[in-house]
Amino acid sequence: MTSIASRWLLIGLLLMAAPIAHGENGCPTGFLPTGGAPSAQDPGACRPMASYEQQQAPRSPPPPPPRPVPPLEWKPDWGAIAWDDERRTIGSVVEAPTENEAKEGAMKDCQSKGGVDCRLVLAYENGCGAFAISDAAWGVQADATEIGAEVYAVRACTKTGHQECHVLFKDCSRPNGFATP
Repeated sequence: MTSIASRWLLIGLLLMAAPIAHGENGCPTGFLPTGGAPSAQDPGACRPMASYEQQQAPRSPPPPPPRPVPPLEWKPDWGAIAWDDERRTIGSVVEAPTENEAKEGAMKDCQSKGGVDCRLVLAYENGCGAFAISDAAWGVQADATEIGAEVYAVRACTKTGHQECHVLFKDCSRPNGFATP
């Protein structure tokens, strides 16, 4: 009988000791206790398991934040159209770096083609210009697209009551590269 009682006593002692035993002695997964056994007063320290350390990437300081980049702006390119109504001469320039250079260039182009009484009729930036004409009227317009400039120039010409307007000139002065900040 003693052997049965001692077995029950051993089982009872093991069951009472079960709550004291912790997996890895209270350390988180992947860590082992260091030093003595932990207690309620001294939970002890934990160190990573060797295999756990190998799985973790080495810690390095975070990279510095990226430097702010100033926004890019297109270089302006200008176009202009000059017209001599009496001699029906048109002058134009595209991709001029400034508005004044575009205007002067269009006037010079008109005069070089035989225009005497040339006058500036359109200056535009980073877009397209078109000049439409009929036997007795004309219209000029700028737009972001070549087809838009053509349509609006013909409309401007036909608003005077002339239906036989056609495009005499069209060209675009688009941005060419980026301006330096």
